[in-house]
Amino acid sequence: MTVRFLIFIGSILALVASWLAQAAPPAVRFKSLSIEQGLSQNTVFSIYQDRSGFMWFGTADGLNRYDGYQFKQFRHDDNDPFSLANNLITVLHEDISGNLWVGTEGGGLMRYDAKRQRFIRYQHDADNPHSLSHDFVTAITQDNQGRLWIATRGGGVNLYDKLSDQFTHLRYDDGPNSLSDDNVMAVFAARNGILWIGTDGNGLNRYDPDTGRFTRYNTSPNNPRGLSDDHIHVIYEDSKNRLWLGTELGLNMLDRDKGLFQTFVYDPDDPYSLGNNHVRTIIEDDLGGLWVGTYGGGLNRFENNLQRFIHYRHNASDPSAISNDIVLSTFQDANGLLWIGTWAGGVNKVDIALRRFGHYKQDVDDWGSIN
Repeated sequence: MTVRFLIFIGSILALVASWLAQAAPPAVRFKSLSIEQGLSQNTVFSIYQDRSGFMWFGTADGLNRYDGYQFKQFRHDDNDPFSLANNLITVLHEDISGNLWVGTEGGGLMRYDAKRQRFIRYQHDADNPHSLSHDFVTAITQDNQGRLWIATRGGGVNLYDKLSDQFTHLRYDDGPNSLSDDNVMAVFAARNGILWIGTDGNGLNRYDPDTGRFTRYNTSPNNPRGLSDDHIHVIYEDSKNRLWLGTELGLNMLDRDKGLFQTFVYDPDDPYSLGNNHVRTIIEDDLGGLWVGTYGGGLNRFENNLQRFIHYRHNASDPSAISNDIVLSTFQDANGLLWIGTWAGGVNKVDIALRRFGHYKQDVDDWGSIN
């Protein structure tokens, strides 16, 4: 094999690699479900699949259970104390015992009794210091010891004690070792048991339940590696142990050892930047892909090796496009389907494994094919 031929092959392979790097993203086809298919309302704030396989969708007007064929709707009933306390469902979570917990905007927290198909209510009681601290529930997480933590907008964070059926509270006070703000939008229990708490205006909190110590992270105009925004809507830990934070001014990745942040923001001159700075949801699929839902910039898939984002946006002329560019919730089910909840566009599902790839194979009759 001559040197000239080797140089030629090397040039061809370099050209192919460059083309692949800049090629259009693999086709992704979305299928939407809306009120036309039986969903109670088209704004979907939360999605969850329980251990029985049912998909649950929390909407702005009721809770929906989907069996793959039809929806069962749950709503508030003034005459039924075991109905939903409020129809605006903000968050869904199943604990290690198989209990489905439902957070609402104004109606507090509920535990679903699947055997009797009824809801047990947990609400704020000013005369009971061990009741839920506030009825606007924003997030729920469970730590490595099975403890359930509930974030509220106005009442800080609650720790639920299953034995006593009561709550203890993490609240803001004037001391440096407290929660930085009672308006909490995100709470996430990392694998090591550390609790990460995102507030609506006062940054990020790291809380160690074993020591009771808080560490605060806030924006600083003099720190280019600091937090990009103090309004945090979502916190997520991926399989590489990276901690991601979605804010109203970009996506942040925290180096927990150094306390430094890498920030990704929207750039109108860069087609591969984040689609919108307002990040509402983050999830990693079982193939290792990170998906970021934005408030107006559609669904974004982060390509880690190229440090860029591929955008999936609404297109009124394409029925297989995502139904709305305001993405509020994401979830991957046991079959690998990715579910996406939107504002006014219902819920979308997509099989991320069914992407289209170009194949390059050897052809013994073609000396110019790949070897």
